[in-house]
This record gives sequence, C-alpha cells and structure tokens, in this order.
Amino acid sequence: MRTARVISAVVNYNLNRVMVFKSDASVKKSATQYAMLATFILVMNSVVLDLYTMTGMPAQIAKILTELTLFIISLTVQRKLIFRKKELKGALS
Repeated sequence: MRTARVISAVVNYNLNRVMVFKSDASVKKSATQYAMLATFILVMNSVVLDLYTMTGMPAQIAKILTELTLFIISLTVQRKLIFRKKELKGALS
C-alpha cells in the first residue's frame, strides 16, 4: 500500500508540474514542497473530518466537505507557492 501511495504521489507531482501548471520551477525545491504539502493534506484529512463530524454532521457529507476543503487548499498552495509562475522582470514597468 505504501508503494502505491509513493508511486501515486510521484505521478501526481509530475502531472501537476508539467501538464497542469506548466512549471519551470526547480524540481528539487518543488518536489520537496509538494511532499510536505501531501503530508500536510494526509494529516489534515483526519483532523478536518473529525471536526466536521464532531458538529453532528453526517459522515458522508463531512467526507465530501473535507475533500473539497483540502482540494481548495492544495490547489491554492500549488498555484501560489509550489508551481508559481516566475514574474517577468520589467513586465509592469
């Protein structure tokens, strides 16, 4: 199971880097950041799900909201931090 998760993470990282964000960011730096984000998302999945269900929310709804919440966080972090486009010098001048 761990091997499948690692393979999935590597494939997802490369697809996001090349096809989704078309990033030219340093692979070493962005891969490290991506691994940290993936770990954070994995941990937060349980935390957020527990928080939603502690409010009395049905488990199925809580799971959907958890995944949606973490998807938005992950997408934002990838777009703004990990795979951000390099600003063109003098583009606004």
